[in-house]
Amino acid sequence: MKILIAEDHTLVRAALKNLLVNMGIATQVIEAGDGRDAVRKAKDFDPDFIILDYDMPNYNAIYACNIITVKWPCKPILIVSMHQTPEYVLEAFRAGVQGIIYKESPAEDLIKAIQTIVNGKTWFKGSVAEIVAESLSGNGEGLRKQTWHKLTVRELELLKCFIKGLNSEETAQRLNIAKRTVDVHKSNMFRKLKVNSTQKLISCAIRHQIIEL
Repeated sequence: MKILIAEDHTLVRAALKNLLVNMGIATQVIEAGDGRDAVRKAKDFDPDFIILDYDMPNYNAIYACNIITVKWPCKPILIVSMHQTPEYVLEAFRAGVQGIIYKESPAEDLIKAIQTIVNGKTWFKGSVAEIVAESLSGNGEGLRKQTWHKLTVRELELLKCFIKGLNSEETAQRLNIAKRTVDVHKSNMFRKLKVNSTQKLISCAIRHQIIEL
């Protein structure tokens, strides 16, 4: 897998590169020293996966991510951040990233995050998941009243689970309902928002302000 690492600290970037190569996660690592360089190399090298440090000169991760997700919407992006405040987490989430991990996390969590995202899930764990999930009103108050998109309270509950990276079976267990029921709700949400994947479902819900963050 070809991975782009955007990090302005040379030693940190080298450590990440060595970790990913030695663990057999990356067959090639492309390095970028700032956000502008990350955008340019995302275009030139077409990486399979992108890791962005939150704080970088010449475009921070959010600005770079907004450009990348518009031009190459299928690129999976993981943001590495030292910030743990809701404002930073939700800003990254709104940008359409597939995962957020804190710099203080153990190396094995980084590996798990990459593997999870590559397998089509998201990586919003621990306090990150709590921040994102709390922003979704479980009782429907987060629904924008005047919109042609309408999600039910149950659908919002499912959306919370999807954000935490749960699949349909895990979501069914969490909500104590049948997996087939989860799949039906998901299909209904796909139809309402005209998307064909869980990540697009989340991004579309935010973009159309169905869910207020």
